[in-house]
Amino acid sequence: MRPCHAKIRDITYELSSVTAVETKVKNKVCLIYTTYPDYNTAYKVSSALLREGLIACVNVFPETTSMYLWNGILDTNKEHVTIMKTLEIFAAKVQHRIKESHPYTTPAILSIVTQDCDQGFLDWVNKSLKTDDS
Repeated sequence: MRPCHAKIRDITYELSSVTAVETKVKNKVCLIYTTYPDYNTAYKVSSALLREGLIACVNVFPETTSMYLWNGILDTNKEHVTIMKTLEIFAAKVQHRIKESHPYTTPAILSIVTQDCDQGFLDWVNKSLKTDDS
């Protein structure tokens, strides 16, 4: 094999490796955590995101007590925690949709990108979302 062909083969391999890594990074599952003041609001927002194909599933937890300082005063409220499952590439859009429909002035919206995920679950999440491939 001539040296230039070997270099082309090596460059092609390196480029395909980079593409594979980029695809893997884009397909990481992302958990989006937020709270709502009541079950109906949590359900309404979550249902809309599911129908829009922006999240694959959501857990809406029963009422919990949240404690925080607001304007220097200790406050407690009953809230419903939601954990939404999506892909990292959808996280910003999901956050935006939550924020525009959230009743709180300053909602806690946390995106947590997973480091590892069961391949079967990842495949299901990919199939459940409205991606360019679906």
